[in-house]
Amino acid sequence: MVKYAYPLKDRQIKLYYGKTVTWRNGHGTGTYLEKKYVHPKDAFLKAYVRQSVANNQENSDAVIIADRYLVVINYRELPRGQYYIEWKNKVLKVLNIDEYEGRNVELKLECQVIDVDPLENKLVRDERWKSK
Repeated sequence: MVKYAYPLKDRQIKLYYGKTVTWRNGHGTGTYLEKKYVHPKDAFLKAYVRQSVANNQENSDAVIIADRYLVVINYRELPRGQYYIEWKNKVLKVLNIDEYEGRNVELKLECQVIDVDPLENKLVRDERWKSK
């Protein structure tokens, strides 16, 4: 049995990244950026979300960063790219992805709140759940 390091994953998040797409037709070529969810766009991923301040050992006001979060999800293969998370009307930019001790059990995503979603008005695509 796999043992998880984090408590119950009871928050619902959406995880996506920006994918560069090249197009070509009779008049020319170009590239554009599309918003690509790693799950069906109407579905959510279950996650454990914690503000990083809760784990900070120093009490100096200059060191505590209140807009940083730790998001933990079950392991999945993710293509290379810059990831974003939608959670509670916030957009979090994933700064770092840490595989839990390389055992393919959980992914720890270190995130920071950003003001504007850079992929807000982009074409949206998603992936279907993979069946085994």
